[in-house]
Amino acid sequence: MPFILSLPPNLVGCFHSLTGRDPSVWFCTSDPEGSHLGSGGGTVWGVEEWKNGRMEEWKDGKIEGWKNGRICIIHAGGCSRRVPAYAPSGKVLTPLPDGQLLLDRQVSFCERVMERAPQSLTTMIVSGDVLIKAPSLPDRLPEADVVCLGMEAEERLMHNHGVFVVSKGSGAEDKALQLDYMLQKPSAERMAQIEGTHLCLMDIGVWLLSDKAMQRLTALSTGEDGEVHFYDLYGDYGLALGATPTKPEPLLEDLSVAIVAVEGGRFLHFGTTRELLTSAAALDSKDGKSRFIFNARCEAAAEVGATDVWVENSCLPGSWTLTGRNVVTGVEPNDWTLTLAEGQCVDMVPIGDADFALRPYGFNDKFSGAADEPATLYMEQRMVDWMGRRGISMDDLGNAADVQDAELFPVSSDMKLLGQLLHWFADEEPDSNATELWRSCRRLSANAIQREANLRRLMRQRNLYSAARVGMDRAFAALRDGLVGEMLGARCVPRMTVHPDQVVSGHSPVRADVAGGWTDTPPHSVFEGGKVVNLALKLNGMTPLSVFVKPNKDYNIKCHSIDLGMGEVITTYEELEGYDKVGSPFSIPKAALALAGFLPRFCGEEYDSLRGQLESMGCGIDIVTLAAVPAGSGLGTSSILAATVLGTLSDFCGLDWSEQEVCRRTLVLEQLLTTGGGWQDQYGGVIDGVKMLRSAPGFNQQIDVERLPDSLFRGESGECHLMYYTGITRTAKHILVDIVKGMFLREEERLAILREMKAHAENMRRAIKKGDMTEYGRLLRHSWELNCRLDSGTDPEKVRELCRRIDDLCLGYKLLGAGGGGYMYMVAKDPEAARRLRCELTLDRLCATSRVVDMSISDTGLMISRS
Repeated sequence: MPFILSLPPNLVGCFHSLTGRDPSVWFCTSDPEGSHLGSGGGTVWGVEEWKNGRMEEWKDGKIEGWKNGRICIIHAGGCSRRVPAYAPSGKVLTPLPDGQLLLDRQVSFCERVMERAPQSLTTMIVSGDVLIKAPSLPDRLPEADVVCLGMEAEERLMHNHGVFVVSKGSGAEDKALQLDYMLQKPSAERMAQIEGTHLCLMDIGVWLLSDKAMQRLTALSTGEDGEVHFYDLYGDYGLALGATPTKPEPLLEDLSVAIVAVEGGRFLHFGTTRELLTSAAALDSKDGKSRFIFNARCEAAAEVGATDVWVENSCLPGSWTLTGRNVVTGVEPNDWTLTLAEGQCVDMVPIGDADFALRPYGFNDKFSGAADEPATLYMEQRMVDWMGRRGISMDDLGNAADVQDAELFPVSSDMKLLGQLLHWFADEEPDSNATELWRSCRRLSANAIQREANLRRLMRQRNLYSAARVGMDRAFAALRDGLVGEMLGARCVPRMTVHPDQVVSGHSPVRADVAGGWTDTPPHSVFEGGKVVNLALKLNGMTPLSVFVKPNKDYNIKCHSIDLGMGEVITTYEELEGYDKVGSPFSIPKAALALAGFLPRFCGEEYDSLRGQLESMGCGIDIVTLAAVPAGSGLGTSSILAATVLGTLSDFCGLDWSEQEVCRRTLVLEQLLTTGGGWQDQYGGVIDGVKMLRSAPGFNQQIDVERLPDSLFRGESGECHLMYYTGITRTAKHILVDIVKGMFLREEERLAILREMKAHAENMRRAIKKGDMTEYGRLLRHSWELNCRLDSGTDPEKVRELCRRIDDLCLGYKLLGAGGGGYMYMVAKDPEAARRLRCELTLDRLCATSRVVDMSISDTGLMISRS
């Protein structure tokens, strides 16, 4: 789905380079210079600009991400008067303490809503400074020309927003409410008049329009000269909707309207400095904290009881003191000694190549009204009082008619000078000499700062101080250290336990995950435990993964991969330590050797060198691997191959690891490789058959294995199971990183899906035990739906094309593993449907390498033998 962003003009030209987002999906625009089009006119302008800019692609339906003509426009082009900290970079780039941008969170919600919308709703309109927390949404949105999302809210919130008024008891079975009329910022008296007979839902800024409704909006926003003019979506268009509209408009009389109540959600507004903190606190479901220090290096002291503190993109030394209701952004490294009084805030904005604009402001400032009228600068202290104490006249401010145009904020590259001026701004009894210093500086207004801000410098600065990223790295490191620490307490002493001419061989099947995948992945499994149902599989009657280990006389370690056609000789601990080197084809064998005791920190004895250890052992080692499946198969190949190497080395070196220990060490091996991953892959291949796997919370993931009957996979039922290699190369790592990041950040929506996945695994277990083929297929289909909800990268367009082709013949299907490509597992409706699928997919291949593969349940799991 393409996104249209209405942005401040300064951000439009550099948005893609700053964020790395794809220009074919993300279109940026702003209102024409010198005009203000409002939410309605701005919507029409943005959509028309997008169409004109991409006309040929739009006509042909070739725009990447374009699906059924749908678009989403996010309005974020305002001047952000009441959130000075993020006015220069725009609302959508507001960073959140969890490491995401406000835009990231908004897009996730928009995609969830659009997935539930009927095809007739083609345009979604969203407010850029609003975020909705909604653990659950209706499965399907209603059919109507205009569908708006509303939410029950406290009356104090409704006084500042739009309100949908519906008659009590008007809800239909699909939970769609029929709108009577809409109000804008109703008074307490007006609310009291209607509360007895009507239900009031606050407008949460998410509207969906049909083509018909969009055409009417275009007509109302366009003048006789064909130019788009000011028109307010909420104050004009919205008030004309409903059975008894507040502000009737003949052109809108025949539009059908449905209001959908979002139950159990939260409306988080980022419209003021205060709301910046309260909304961020609401995102932290643990303790609602009101101190946020991130993307920052902060040694500043905070007074006891200081609350509502926000330090971001800043470097504050220990000579700073924060007292409460302080927002500090963009402050460069300094040696200033400064106490910010309660309610004092400061922002520094890069201007040009080297300068900064120093912008102090007050926590409750609205920055509205004329500069010569009462306007708050710090808390309740009026701007005119502040000016009077410093001897500043209106002439000094450029005779601005608006506070936003007052030339108040000094610009300089001299940090000592800026420190002096910050004291002058903040002190109750300012140094009168500093007033002349201030007069001598180049100064900008708030509007000029927004126009002239160097956003590239700003984003580089934010990345430099990105403690959010550092914090994430630390979290992954803590997880890795916790798991690896278990191994350090159980060091190994490998010995040669074979004859010089013997070969130890290990062979493993692959696995198909049918329910609960992702719940086994740390940190979720560490926090909450996991539940997975999976199958051990042979492909074309073959056990696909093999490892061979034999002694050599050269006292070194030789690795060779048959499928890759590559080899490497390892002679030192340093070379073996390179298991985490990016792109190494032998990372798995090296990490397995380390865990088997061939690195000093994992070994129970001390040696001067690797050669010395091998001489003491009595031989070198040759390791040969074969993975007879394509790369990126989705069959758990890497993890199962790692388990096979570990199991084979255990036998060769006399380590006597059980199946459980082999699987546990595979989880640690993946942490050593920094690839992450869970435990279900190795258990799926090491342990034969069909099984339910469960773990309890904790670093030491002990897996309970419940074997399930395989009756659904034998006889006539067995003919209905097909495996199809899509031929699409998939890389799971970026999907894995994104989802694991969400686990660490405790993203509510993803956690809810993961918990649903665990319950779903139990349902799958029951269906398999009952031998209910229809239910098994239905649940497999739902497994795929859950994976797609967890991450939108799971089903690229080629995969969706395949799904459309096979849907009518299948009870269920899913891509195996993380998705994106690899193998598709299908359960046909009956043997005849299976034959038709096999014929269709063989004759009309998805890709040049696509093919149908015979699958069967493996009854052996990991097999180790000696020649």
